[in-house]
Amino acid sequence: MRDLRRAALSLAFVLSAAAMATAPPTASAQSLDGPGVGMPATGATSGATSEADLAYRQRNFPAAISAASRAITADPTDHAAFYLRGSARVEEGLQQGDAELVRAGVADSREAIKLEGSGKPDYYLPYVYGMTMLSRMDGNPEFARTASAVVNQVQGRAALTPAEESNLRYQQAMAELAVAELTASGENRTPTVSEYGPVVTALAAAIKNKPQHLASRMLLADIYVRAERHDDAATAFAQAIEIGAGSPIPYNNRGMYRRSRGDL
Repeated sequence: MRDLRRAALSLAFVLSAAAMATAPPTASAQSLDGPGVGMPATGATSGATSEADLAYRQRNFPAAISAASRAITADPTDHAAFYLRGSARVEEGLQQGDAELVRAGVADSREAIKLEGSGKPDYYLPYVYGMTMLSRMDGNPEFARTASAVVNQVQGRAALTPAEESNLRYQQAMAELAVAELTASGENRTPTVSEYGPVVTALAAAIKNKPQHLASRMLLADIYVRAERHDDAATAFAQAIEIGAGSPIPYNNRGMYRRSRGDL
């Protein structure tokens, strides 16, 4: 699922400092720098499941859902098919603004985790991401709180690679950001500096495990801007540019930030 990795750059743009908006991110479940989560992660071998994986890679989410459903009908224990269908349903639900389809994707992801049994970290990514997006779609921070708690549970019982922990912590940061924004919105205010604290903590853990995790660095810069920690924001932007020099997004976002500060 290459799409789940690279879409985090678009997330960084959506969360750019100049926009200062709290619109729901439209990125996908896995961060840019993570491991592939298609066939190598699932270990799927059936024809329909392979077809679902290919359709997902091509961003043809309806076709991925259809193929994965056929695989599940043929083998109700095919955890890879549930994983792929769950991921595709979350993506398609977000594109269509259909909360029930996102909810169905979360349910599929939960079933994939149960059937897989060993606690494969990648399998938690669409679940955590889907729960976070449901929070935003329903205006209910409790789903995001649950998503963040699940990341802590996975951390506590699984031996994770640095990349796996980084991806999960990034998703935890997204969940904590939803909690902060939705809680504040419900009280007709903006989040306080302290409410951004859990977001920063999760991002710091992601970066510690994988210093090249560009999506985490971009989101960290944005959070510092929102918290009006401008010295920290300047440092975070510089570090993002250093490790992501091949991408225009860090330069673009820092330029927008500087413009918002009157630093033409």
